[in-house]
Amino acid sequence: MKSENIKDLSEADTKQLLLFLIQEVQSIKDTQVPKVIFSTVKSVADFLEVSRSTVDRYIKDNTLIEGIHYIHENNKIKFIPESIFEFKRTWNKGSHKREQITSSITNVGASFDNFLTKLKAS
Repeated sequence: MKSENIKDLSEADTKQLLLFLIQEVQSIKDTQVPKVIFSTVKSVADFLEVSRSTVDRYIKDNTLIEGIHYIHENNKIKFIPESIFEFKRTWNKGSHKREQITSSITNVGASFDNFLTKLKAS
């Protein structure tokens, strides 16, 4: 892009800029998931913000499902990080926190929509 002023961007340059911004946001989003190894019930409990006995109960009552959320290996439980992250994202406990995050994301989206509207009007 040759223009320094966003108002002077061509439609093609604007689309290119938007694609770049979308990729950057996706990249940032992807890096927000910490690379964690859940080696103990306590580490999963801490992550889920519940007690160890609650995680034990989740395992006993199949809320956490063997083969999906964890596996037994050498008489130990090995948790599957991606499934534990998804469990936390979708589980009802603490849903108020997820609603706050969703609300924040919605507000950012609305601000971006306003920005695009103003950009198109210029």
